[in-house]
Parts: sequence; structure tokens; C-alpha cells
Amino acid sequence: MNTTRGNSLGSEFISLPASTKTWFLDTCVWSEIVESESNINNFNLHFKNNNYLAGLTAYTLFELSWVRALHQKIDNLFFNMRHSIWIALHHDELMDSELKNYPSKTVMKWMPLSALSDQDKQVNNLLTKISENPIFTNKREEFLKFGNEKFMVLEKLKSGFPTSDNGKYTTDQAYNFSLLNGIQYFLKYEPDFLRSIGIRKFLPESVPTQFARSLLLFYKYYIHEQSPTKSDFFDFAHISYLPYVDYYIAEKNISNVINHIKTTGPYFNEVQIMNVSQFVKTVLSRPS
Repeated sequence: MNTTRGNSLGSEFISLPASTKTWFLDTCVWSEIVESESNINNFNLHFKNNNYLAGLTAYTLFELSWVRALHQKIDNLFFNMRHSIWIALHHDELMDSELKNYPSKTVMKWMPLSALSDQDKQVNNLLTKISENPIFTNKREEFLKFGNEKFMVLEKLKSGFPTSDNGKYTTDQAYNFSLLNGIQYFLKYEPDFLRSIGIRKFLPESVPTQFARSLLLFYKYYIHEQSPTKSDFFDFAHISYLPYVDYYIAEKNISNVINHIKTTGPYFNEVQIMNVSQFVKTVLSRPS
């Protein structure tokens, strides 16, 4: 299997076989799993009895590390399931791969949770180590600062994208918005990339991480007319993985928005979306 060095966690990431079904579990899902012993047991059975891997991200670890009341339960779950729980390549590194391989398809890289363990392969107290490690805590503060200063001004973006003739935003505008939003983003953060391909040849769907973020941005704030909150910043970091997994499990609001995206355009047809309640009902209550 191919490997790449993941700078964010400093460990080896690998390309998983196509036969492996990957599940992205948002932070709230992990908290739900450890709510009861039956949830934990059924989760274990479901993922051990199938060719499934449960995925989380560095952002999820940042968030879980602050839920100190659940540290021991989550650590025990991670330890017992360390060969079925994998960490996704950091979303910035994933986008870097997309830009370098544009427009060819990038393959998601994953790291087994056991790779984060000590020499004796124990991962107990992982969240405590993360919550107390300045490398992680400083990075978390950096992300939150960016979210508060840059991400929370999304309302100002609407002045640069007009509504349709009826005065409302429509799903027919989604692709053009993603095109404009992608160009604006790369002009600001990756101008060399746009110069290398030429703006006129830019295809937003060929950078799936940015494409997913643009669509979520448009549907949630323009179509659904919601207002941004601080917690949304992590949702936009997580949405980068949507094009690369088989199952995407998140809280109800985000799940509804993603399903709306799927039903109104040729987007993410291969991904099955569940909210937390559906996951509990279909996986934690009825294990395979």
C-alpha cells in the first residue's frame, strides 16, 4: 500500500483497499457511543464483524480531548477497537494532494489509531495526553482563532453573489457559486495553483474538499438561510472528508443539509448520510 508522511500527526498514513468501507463519525457520534455499555458492545460487534473502519479526524480528537468526563470511556473504546478506528489525513494535507494531482483523482490516506500508541501499543489516556500537549492545544487555538476571525464573517459574502430573479437563492445556482467561491479561495490562499491551470480551466469538482465546503456553505447559509455559529467551523473542516468515505454520520442539521445537496444535484451519490439518531437505530441498536 502507498504511504505518505502526515505532517499534522507525524505518523504513517496508508491508502486503504477499495473493499474497505469507511465510516466518518462526527464528534457527537463518539460521545453517543459511550453513553451506554450496550452502545459500546454493539459498535464493537458491528465494526469487528464487517470490513468496516470507523474514521475520525484531528479535529475530532481536539474536541473530544476537552470532554474530560468521558475521557476514560472514550480511551477504553479506542483501545479495544484500535485496529478498526482510523484517523483521516488532515484536511489541509488532503487538499494539497488534490492540488498536486489536479485533475486526477486523489485517494484518501488513513492512519490506524494504534499507530499513535506508546511502544507497548497502549492508547489509554490518549485524550488526556492530547488535552495537555501544547502541540495539540496550540493548534486547536489556532483553528478556533481562524474560525472566529475569518469564518464568522460569512454573511458579508452574500453581497458578492446575487439572488435569482425571484429574490431568493436557488439550487440551480449552487454550481456557479462553488465555481466563484473556489476561485476566490484559491486566489487568496493558493494563487500559484490557479496560475498553473488557468482560471478559465478551473473545475471546482476536481478539488473535492473545497467543492464540498462551497456546497455546504451555499446550501446552509444561502438556501436554508441559517446564520453561522462558532461550532460550524468544525463542520466545515469535517465536510472535507465527505467525498472520500462510504458513510458520513453527523448531527441532524448537517445531515439534513448534505442530504438536500445530494437530492438536488449530481453530488456525492456514493456516500450514505446518517444523522446520530439513525446511526443509533441502525448500528448501535441492531448490530450485524
